[in-house]
Amino acid sequence: MQFIVNIDVQDINKAISFYEKGLGLQLIRRLFGDTVAEMGGGPAPIYLIEQPDTNTAVPGTYIQRHYPRHWTPVHLDVLVENIDLAVSQAVSAGAALEGEIKPFAWGKACDNERSVR
Repeated sequence: MQFIVNIDVQDINKAISFYEKGLGLQLIRRLFGDTVAEMGGGPAPIYLIEQPDTNTAVPGTYIQRHYPRHWTPVHLDVLVENIDLAVSQAVSAGAALEGEIKPFAWGKACDNERSVR
């Protein structure tokens, strides 16, 4: 079985930079007039799709995208060997840490199931 992950982003160039620097992925190719970027290096290809926040989020409605936090129709949990290092890399690439890293019985995670955005 093969699958891909699609993530709407506000600015394709900033998103490519973040996923390269923050998560260690590599740009494979750009598509559709440079509004889509295929990223590799994980268990599945990730397609970053530029969608301005002026576009509606749901066809046929007036609901608009809102990117200031982490609006996206896709949710990803990123499993890493060293969460401290991973969070540090993501923050240095421009992410904001919304909660502290805390230990749980199954490992460490960001506080209250909040993420790095």
